[in-house]
This record gives sequence, structure tokens and C-alpha cells, in this order.
Amino acid sequence: MSKLTKEQVYEALSFNGDKVDPKTLSREDFINFRKWVEEYKSDQSNEGMHNDFGLVSLMTSSLSASKKIFDHFAPDVFDLTQFEELDSELAWALSPLRCTLSLPNVTAVDDDTLKTLMTDDCKLVLSKKRYIYHCLELGLQSIDPKIAAILNGYNGQISLPNLESIDVKSATKLRGVQWNLLLGIETIDAETAKSLVDLTKKSLGRCLYFTRLNNCPAEILREFSAMEPCSHGDANARAILTLPLEELESEQAKALAARNGGFDSFKLPQLRSASAEILSIICDSMDEDGAYGRSVEFDSLKCLDSASAEVLGTCAKTGWLSLGALKHLDPGVAEQLAKYKGATMTSFFDDEEDTRGVLQLNGLVSLSPEDAKYFGGISVVDYLGLDGLEHLEHEAAAELSKFARVLSLSGLRSINDETAKELVEHQDNLHLNEMVKLSENGVKILESKKGRINGEDPSKWADITRKNMGS
Repeated sequence: MSKLTKEQVYEALSFNGDKVDPKTLSREDFINFRKWVEEYKSDQSNEGMHNDFGLVSLMTSSLSASKKIFDHFAPDVFDLTQFEELDSELAWALSPLRCTLSLPNVTAVDDDTLKTLMTDDCKLVLSKKRYIYHCLELGLQSIDPKIAAILNGYNGQISLPNLESIDVKSATKLRGVQWNLLLGIETIDAETAKSLVDLTKKSLGRCLYFTRLNNCPAEILREFSAMEPCSHGDANARAILTLPLEELESEQAKALAARNGGFDSFKLPQLRSASAEILSIICDSMDEDGAYGRSVEFDSLKCLDSASAEVLGTCAKTGWLSLGALKHLDPGVAEQLAKYKGATMTSFFDDEEDTRGVLQLNGLVSLSPEDAKYFGGISVVDYLGLDGLEHLEHEAAAELSKFARVLSLSGLRSINDETAKELVEHQDNLHLNEMVKLSENGVKILESKKGRINGEDPSKWADITRKNMGS
């Protein structure tokens, strides 16, 4: 039974009416939707409106039906989990949505149906200005060269998380993918790896994501690292290789580090442990060029000894260092991480140097006064994130308040008066949760803070906190 009416669609296209959750819509609903939108746009009074159907369709969407595929910078896509099959008529109806579309449960599709999904032969014009943000995800378990060639023509990001394997010919056909490419394959041979990395010569973002390639010997990594530099000449495009490796041996690290200029960096978001030797190889492979804007995230490392922390603190050429999985700090680790100096960039306009340093330790659940003393003494880092702390003793707060730049303690659930007396001494911007529990005296203490709280005058934070306390 249809849940969508023409009146709802017309109201949505006029920027009125209630939003409709796409996950509740049937095959018939989407077919009608396509017809009604074309009818609406054919009306001369509406001519020229809503040239980008992807943006128009947002007027009938809801956040519950959207997701991000690659990272938090990626566009929200319609996550239509209700469809397990894709026929030509449904593909026609969904074609204008292909710029922000996920069909994760569609595991197979024929050539003609995929061509229909990709067609431009419709009145609903996709904005050419926004092609770099387009993203299509399909749950295909296998592809052949014909399917790969059709995907090759898509002007945006492609995600195939359920893909079980890919052959050399299909990999070669995917070379034209314009931006990010995500593959769920678990194994790969050297020839296929070589074919895949060559795709970036024609792309703009040049990022390659693997989500299940846990078994990746040094031989394969050398093929990835041997990729030639991108030829499109866009200096702002960053080539990133993302691998799901949980452990890294010395030869693998050396293979990744021996880049030929094609990949600007690599990410290992599932790396659970790494020795000082491995981290040293990784850090030594980082060029000074681009360090200011580079983000190095080891948010899956669950343990870190002082030797490894020293490597990160002294050798990581990055403006952003994140260790989000560390819950506790072993002896000596805080002292070494406090050596982190961020990265420096020389201004193009006045040749002045600007240093950026973000240190994120948002997984910590406890912090001793001794370790807090090291962090409080950091002079170069301009942002210290400790959002995992739910409670903070006043002795540790006294040391952290000496930190000269932005201090984030948004995870604190309660602050006693003694701790408030120490935090009020912090001179820069302090991030605090507005739902944190304090006494009225504690609110008054922090209200007198000279620096900002959450980027604004402390009195505004105090007013909101009082209201929350009253409720």
C-alpha cells in the first residue's frame, strides 16, 4: 500500500509540509515520486527550480534514513535497506537519487538495470558543480568487467562493502572512479593490487578504502606504495590508502613507508598495537610538506608504552594527533606525549609561521596529577582533548589549568567546588558539558573565569547550566 501522496511530494518540493522517512517507502512510492516530481517540474511556473534533484529529495528525507559511508566529511546518503532486489523500473525511479544513495542489501544487479540507474536521460538534472560529493553504495557481492565499466562512469564516490573478490580486468575498469573507492574484498593478488592503484591517475580525491583486507603481505603493500603520482594536477587533492590491518610487521611497515609519491598518507584505523620500531618507520615516512593539515589517528591502539609514545611525541609530523582508544596511561607515556610539537606552516602572504597542534586523548577515563602536570606544561599544542574523563580530582585540575590554550573536558559529569576553584584559573577556552552537575557555589566560581567557556562568555554557560540544574 502506498504511503506517499502527490500532495506530500508537491508540498515537499515547495519547501513545505512534513518530512517523509524514505525507509518507510515502497517500490510503488518511489516510482510515483519520480513521476510526480517530473510532473511538477514540467509545470512552467516551476521551471528552473530545483536543478539538483539530490538536494530537492532531502526535503522528503529524515536523519533516520541517512548515513555516512567514508568519513565524517562524506555526504549523507539515503540508506534504503528495504530493497533486496533492483529491477529496471525501480532503478529508473531511483536514478535521480544516485548522487546520494545506498542500497546495501542489493547483492546482485544485471547490466541493463545498472545502466538505467546510471542514466542521465531524465528531466531531473544532477548538479555538475556537486559531483565531487556524490556517493553511491551497492551491496554487490561480485562484479564482472561489464558492471565495473558502468560503475566507472559514475561521477563520484563508489562503495562496495560486500564485494567478496575482484579480478584484474574488473579492477582495471574501475580506474575512472572519480573520487573515493571502497571495497570489501578479503584477499587480493599483486596484479590486481597494481591495477587498482592505477585508478587514481584519473581521480580527484584519489582515496582507496579496504574494509576487510586483513591479510595483506608486504608484497601487496609494495604494489600499493609503487603507485605513480596523480596526474590531474590538483594540489589540494590528498591520496589516502586505508587498510583494516590489526597488526603490522616490520616488513609491512617498510613497504607502506616506501611510497612513490602517489599516496600522500595511509590510515590504519584498526591497528591494535604497534612497537616503537613500527611507529618509527611510519612517522619517518611522513613528509614535512603537508604536515600542518595532516591528521594522524591511532584511535584503535589500546596500549602504548613509553618508548612508542616517545616516537609519536617527537617524530609525528602532523597537526593533529589522536589516540582515542587509550583508557589509561602507562608510566612515562604522558611525559613523552607532552613532547608533541604539532606542525608549522609558513604563511603565503606575510611569511610568518603558524603552528597547529591538536592532541586528542578522548579515551582516557582517569588522569593522575603527575600525568596532568606534563599535559599542563605543553606550550606548543593549541588544543588538548580529554573528553573521556567523567571525573577529575582537584589536584589534577590544578595542573591542567596551567595549559595555555583550548582545554576540552566535555565528558565531565560532575565538578566539586575544589575542582571548580582550580579550573577557574585556566586562562583560555574551556569546554564543559552544560549538563555537568555542580553546586550553585561551583557555578558561581566558574562564572568568574577570565577565559571563555565553550567559546563564549562564562556567564552564558552559567545561565544554561543553572536552567539545566533547575530542570
